[in-house]
Amino acid sequence: MGFKYFLLPVASLSLLTLATAPESRADALLESSDAQPKLISTEVQESPQTESPQSVTNDSESSEAWKFSIEPYVFAPLRVQGPITVRGVTANIDAGLGQVLEALSFAAAARARLEKDQFALFTDLYYVDLKGSGLRSINVLEGPRGRTRAIDAATTVNTSQGIYDFAAQYRFGSDRPDPNGGLVLSVSPYVGVRVVDVATSLDLQVSSTSRTGRREISSQRFLSSSQTKVQPLLGSELKLIVTPEFSLFARGDIGGLGLGGGENLSANGIVGAAIKIGNSTNLNLAYRTLRLNLSNMDASPNSFDITQTGLQLGLQIRF
Repeated sequence: MGFKYFLLPVASLSLLTLATAPESRADALLESSDAQPKLISTEVQESPQTESPQSVTNDSESSEAWKFSIEPYVFAPLRVQGPITVRGVTANIDAGLGQVLEALSFAAAARARLEKDQFALFTDLYYVDLKGSGLRSINVLEGPRGRTRAIDAATTVNTSQGIYDFAAQYRFGSDRPDPNGGLVLSVSPYVGVRVVDVATSLDLQVSSTSRTGRREISSQRFLSSSQTKVQPLLGSELKLIVTPEFSLFARGDIGGLGLGGGENLSANGIVGAAIKIGNSTNLNLAYRTLRLNLSNMDASPNSFDITQTGLQLGLQIRF
């Protein structure tokens, strides 16, 4: 009787264990099945998230980087024309390339550019020193009414020109070639300051015969003047990318705008082509026209009205 009462609780406990075991096993399976998809889905979602921010960061860093370039260039005027007046004495200049090269004493020119995205800062520095001699007709100012008299004289003209531009520029359009091979046009207006420094001297040896014809009269005069003008500068540049290795460009600007006493005007125009000769080097060949018209309001006037047209060759290096 005691043994039966002992088996009855044991049997009841066994039945209870068998009844609850499937549920616990099912719960364990469900828990394990829920955990495994979570691990798989997490791995799939994390892989694109870790790659895309890096690519975005690299693209943004490349687009925001500052770029620097420098272009030493040579301007060879095929023709130099115009009058130069020093203290009332005017000498007319008309020289070709051969005469310009013969009179050349020193020349230096370079263009530097710093840009980021569509914004750029640039400077253009140009200096030339010329000294030429010859027999030429000069106009001498006589009398209070501004009358002039033309005489022939052995004249030595020494002139130096310094033109220094500092400007800011903004580009409308792309500066990268079209991946589909199409043309890409950009327009880049700029505004800034131009400093023009011109110094001129005339060494005159005048010979004439007296009215009686019996004796020869000679005289020598040395005249010099210098002018420095600070001019507002307005201009624009157009660029047409034809292929990744070849593009066309045009640039024009005007300085001074007639502001200040006397004449105060400068104009510059250039049309050319850029040829890529390396990963970071361009060869620029252009035709250029440069005009300087400067004068003062003194009683003995000084003026410089010279137009130069010729070829320009530059080597642009990007860093």
